[in-house]
Amino acid sequence: VGCVWVRVIGDTRIRNAAGSYDKDDFLARHQQAEWLARVIFEGRVDDTALLQAYADCDIFVAPSLFESFGLVFVEAMRQGKPVIGCEAGGMPEVIDKDRTGLLVPPGDSASLQAAIERLLREPALRAQMGVAALQSYQQRFTAQRMALNSLPLYLLAWRRHQKIHLATAPAGGRPLRISYLSATCKRHDAISNAVVQEIRWLRSQGHHVHLYTHSCNQDDVAYTRVKTVGDFCLHEHFQRSDLVVCHFAIYFELL
Repeated sequence: VGCVWVRVIGDTRIRNAAGSYDKDDFLARHQQAEWLARVIFEGRVDDTALLQAYADCDIFVAPSLFESFGLVFVEAMRQGKPVIGCEAGGMPEVIDKDRTGLLVPPGDSASLQAAIERLLREPALRAQMGVAALQSYQQRFTAQRMALNSLPLYLLAWRRHQKIHLATAPAGGRPLRISYLSATCKRHDAISNAVVQEIRWLRSQGHHVHLYTHSCNQDDVAYTRVKTVGDFCLHEHFQRSDLVVCHFAIYFELL
């Protein structure tokens, strides 16, 4: 296959089930391997470095055993990169198998190796999948598209709650008042960024959106910090909301 460099980006100081660090276990297991010098653990990086890493790579690989959606694949596809993931969770919803990338059974290292080697050996296939991946992102996963797809669901929930006829829904009249509940809203967190982009777009359409979260470092997002149930239940905007969006049901500890 030739000379391959592997960049591993993400927090390496999270302990596994055995109480050790995967990075340390990996380095100890392969300390004599000649190729080890071409495996670089970069740890957590800022947004600029992450975007550059997507742009620089030839293949993006994230063989997660569990993934509720797979926003990292969307971020790589936005850069026109072929992706490899697992047939688990939400990954098959993001990756169009054999068109925008490859899917392998979770935990099957032999299949993962074969998928990587296939794309390494076929540059034309890599380029073809990269073009398809960018098209898929533009058609399905831009912030505006995802917000547009969410809004009908929010309107449906509002109408069912109010038990009103379609013709009198707020889409043709007043804007919706929406409360968002999300555990954190961090600049370097992919899910947080998706939430913020949706909130920004909904606000640009005239809807009144307020965020309730435990912590937030997004400077342009108005929010209320939440420590207890009362922090949002007693808030005026929450009480007057047409709709409450519990993002990923992350407030289970407060319920």
